[in-house]
Amino acid sequence: MKKFKIFLIIVLLLALCALGGYMYFLGGMNGPYKSLDPAATLVEIEIPSGSSTRDIAEILVENGIVKDVFSFRVFSKLNEYDGKFQAGQYKLSPGMTTEEIAETLCLGQIREISFTIPEGYTIGKIADKLSAEGLIDKERFIDLVENGNYSEYDFLDGAVEGKHHLEGYLFPETYFLPEGATEEDFIKVMLDHFGEIWAKYSDRAAELGLPTNEVITMASLIEREAALPEERALVSSVIYNRLEVGMPLQMDASLDFILELMGENHQYITFDDMAIDSPYNTYQIEGLPPGPIACPGERCIEAALYPADTNYLYYVKTTDQGWAMTFCETYEEFLVAKEAWEETIVEGEND
Repeated sequence: MKKFKIFLIIVLLLALCALGGYMYFLGGMNGPYKSLDPAATLVEIEIPSGSSTRDIAEILVENGIVKDVFSFRVFSKLNEYDGKFQAGQYKLSPGMTTEEIAETLCLGQIREISFTIPEGYTIGKIADKLSAEGLIDKERFIDLVENGNYSEYDFLDGAVEGKHHLEGYLFPETYFLPEGATEEDFIKVMLDHFGEIWAKYSDRAAELGLPTNEVITMASLIEREAALPEERALVSSVIYNRLEVGMPLQMDASLDFILELMGENHQYITFDDMAIDSPYNTYQIEGLPPGPIACPGERCIEAALYPADTNYLYYVKTTDQGWAMTFCETYEEFLVAKEAWEETIVEGEND
């Protein structure tokens, strides 16, 4: 009996030693690899998509973040981190505990870039802006815009064919993409967002019997013609009223689009500009251009679908209210407003 008690005591002591050793082992695995200030010793690493815990452990060892692969794998298994780590780009330090490293790796941290597309930009200007910011290869971007396959986007079914297929549909907004995003990613995120916005207005377009392309074409004209937010629905009413009575739209914004495509920029529209042979020249064609002349924002899409109830057929810029416009119902009213505007220009040139 005495020997049995001694045996039990020995077994208990061995168990306690084993438990203590195990706890020490766990504590050692969780401790920082090096006694360093984490904030001052951060190392940038990337965890590729599809990486296993072993792969991640090897990356951490290679970058001096943890001591060995085995300990990190065991710690991850015992603490139920295994299978939860996310691909991404991280800043880690050998001064962090293993738990801190594991928790960080579960966040899926990805360095992002942001870019903003202003309302009323053409695809050409979008390409110039993104290229100037070092975010895209301009030639590849333009090639994808003009020749890519975007059949999965139903709203493009009635869009103009050819190089201007996406004009008007790269939605202007501020976006965030992972660093290293491709030109395809830039195009896709803008088209995806257009789809989200258009979903709010497609029923209204159907109610009016208007194809998507016509709505966005009108919205693009409004975007480039209306100087102030409160003028959008008024410009929209002029478009509707002129279409109803069969008048040419005669909108300078359409000529600006043509001139941009030609690589030209005129301060004032000339009679020669008005005579340019182009399906986008609203001084020469009947009705709307074949497609949008820029990428409109949501408020202009809304204005295209909810025009003001007016009898206006004309408008002219005025200078007494900045770039605000005077809207007119008759040609006689328009001539008076136009003469006043021209006199202001002459006075300005003589100052």
